[in-house]
Amino acid sequence: MRNLQLSTIRAVSLACLLVPALFLAPSSTPLAHAAGTLFFSPASQGPFAMGTMITYQVNVTGMDAFNAWDVSVETDPSVLNPVSISVAGDILGSVFQVANCINGSGTGCSITDGAGVAHSSAASGTGIAVGGSGLLFTITYQVAGSGFSYLTIPPGLDILANSGSTVSHTTAEGVYGIAPIISKPAFLNIPVGSFGNSTITVNSINGFAGKVNVTAVVSPILSNGPLALLTNSTPFTGPKVSVLLSAGGTSKVSLNVTTTTATPLETFTINVTEASGILQRFFLVPVNVVDFSITASTTSLSFVPGSFGTSSIGLTSLNGFEGNVTLRLAVSPLVASGPVAALTNSSFTGTSVIITLVGGGNAGTATLSVTTTASTPLQAYTVNVTAISGPLQHFLLVSVNTVDFSITASNPSLSFAAGSSGVSSVTVGSVFGFAGNVTVTASVSPVVANGPLISLSNSTFSGTSLIVRVVAGGATSATLNVATTTSTPAGVYLVVLTGTNGSLQHSLLVSVSMISSFTLTSTPVVPSSFIAGGSATSTITLTSLGLTGSLALVASISPAGANSPSVFLSNSSSTATVVIVKLISGSVGSAVLRIGSTTSTSPGTYTITVTATSGATSQNFVATITVSAVPTISDITLSPRGTATTGHSVTGTVTVSNTGSVDASFNITVKWGTTTIAQMSETLPAGQQKSYPFSWDTTSSNPATDVVTATISNGNAWSSNKTGGVYSLSSTAPTSNLTTAIIGGLIAVVIVLSLLLILKRRKGPSPAYRPA
Repeated sequence: MRNLQLSTIRAVSLACLLVPALFLAPSSTPLAHAAGTLFFSPASQGPFAMGTMITYQVNVTGMDAFNAWDVSVETDPSVLNPVSISVAGDILGSVFQVANCINGSGTGCSITDGAGVAHSSAASGTGIAVGGSGLLFTITYQVAGSGFSYLTIPPGLDILANSGSTVSHTTAEGVYGIAPIISKPAFLNIPVGSFGNSTITVNSINGFAGKVNVTAVVSPILSNGPLALLTNSTPFTGPKVSVLLSAGGTSKVSLNVTTTTATPLETFTINVTEASGILQRFFLVPVNVVDFSITASTTSLSFVPGSFGTSSIGLTSLNGFEGNVTLRLAVSPLVASGPVAALTNSSFTGTSVIITLVGGGNAGTATLSVTTTASTPLQAYTVNVTAISGPLQHFLLVSVNTVDFSITASNPSLSFAAGSSGVSSVTVGSVFGFAGNVTVTASVSPVVANGPLISLSNSTFSGTSLIVRVVAGGATSATLNVATTTSTPAGVYLVVLTGTNGSLQHSLLVSVSMISSFTLTSTPVVPSSFIAGGSATSTITLTSLGLTGSLALVASISPAGANSPSVFLSNSSSTATVVIVKLISGSVGSAVLRIGSTTSTSPGTYTITVTATSGATSQNFVATITVSAVPTISDITLSPRGTATTGHSVTGTVTVSNTGSVDASFNITVKWGTTTIAQMSETLPAGQQKSYPFSWDTTSSNPATDVVTATISNGNAWSSNKTGGVYSLSSTAPTSNLTTAIIGGLIAVVIVLSLLLILKRRKGPSPAYRPA
């Protein structure tokens, strides 16, 4: 009892440690799909003499990956009694045994253990899950009596697990001795769209003789599920047949299971039952509907002629499929120098290889290599990879594009003058699905001093070389920039653009024509408007744009006439209406435009044109000037008029009229003979007249009579004068004109009154007058 308690405690302790991790998967963890079979090897043996020691192996085949098991095998202990369990040579390698219990005694025993039960539970020592086919454990039995015994693994006691998730599978039965009904093989793996069969043997036990009905029922019943039929020796075929047994005799029935291409990849059970009256026995035949899949790491290859591409072809066992799969390939279309395809696995290279799958989700691979030469035509090809195993056949298509790229320029010919720049868009395009990085470089020829400077630029980089990324079917652009200075020599240059991707290389030429030219610039004419007699200037600058030579600089005026302003040019070597300016590439020359006039120049607006010419190239400068009329003196007044006494102040005005269109600044000088009596500096707006007052202090002047004159002038540019009349200075003050006028007037009044009085006295009284 104490040993049993210790065993129970140990089993419970181990179960508490291992079961939650291995077998009690969370409810949210889905079960793996049904694949693989748990079975006995051999499926049947015996009978043997009592006391004989025999072994049965508990194996798996086509199993998904697992890292632990908990399996109990039941027999009739009166016929076959378990003696021991060994895990030597198990599929997981080094394992930790949780239960090794025989007839309810040993380690890790549970309440389901008892007589005739061999219970093994173990977990991988490394935790690594293993799938496929192999041994779990070996049970040694002793033959305890005559008769037969089925070896069964009850549902719920056939657990395989992978890190807490149960691994679904089917379980086949084993047989010891001559049993009433036996199936060989004990289970079937049938490819979709194919069939399989097993021989059902019906044995007479204890002298039984009579008719036995055999039926086959598929479970579960699904749409497009397998069809199970039985055939006896008559022959008759159907889901139910009858056989006649003689005492101690045997009869065989063929179990035929057929699937279609639409049959689900699942595990089914064929329940084969024999019945005769009240006697009934059954045997379960697991059926795994199996297949395999074919995949490619890439189904589209693109590379340049002369290169190659690869794709990994994978085969995967589905629902326990086991067997050899032949991979074959074919390239289309077949053209001269077309692609060559080959398959390679660990042992062979050719157009066909064999891959062995051992079930349990097992995968095998081969490498598809497609090679080309430099002369392989640019087009699309297809490699058809076919996988065949018996009735099963799958294929996939790998597209192969021999690709290239193109390089073009939006403007393959640039033309501009030195000192300017030009651009052209460089586009790299995908041809037949090309995708990748293309390195574009630029160089210029010939290389000369002060030659063009070139660069390539995109959104992230600028230089003489850059990388552009091209996607399949797309195009990517960069900008070619060509810059020059005024010293860049004239001529034709070639920009070589080269695109490179591996062995692919394409070049493009962009011509750059440097035009020999020059520029003409000028400062404004100052002043642009002036009074006749004035002048103006402007500086003309000539800049060489790759030009070396002489330029003729010509100045002209319009309208031209005898009274038009004069124009001429001057530089370091000459002054004339035509001067020669010598330039070399990148140099600068200049001349001064001078515009002159006299007071006799006709007022008006004139156009000045300066033209620079070199060969067929000319540039000009045009300016407009306005010549305004000279202002005039319209009147001169003095007060007192005519004469004055020395020592007295004389006042006066000078009235100036400016009928021109330019404001006039001038000096006013008033003279009495040779004596300057007043000076002023004034400005008179265009189109106005104004009187300018002055005062003459005669204290220092000697008595005399002389002419008064007034002059207005602007330096040496222009002047205008007017004579105001004769004016006298005397030493004695003259009678005041006003006084004389008053006295003369009083005398005249007295004379008139006297005459009137005399006349009145002579006439006497009027005749019509009568005194009262």
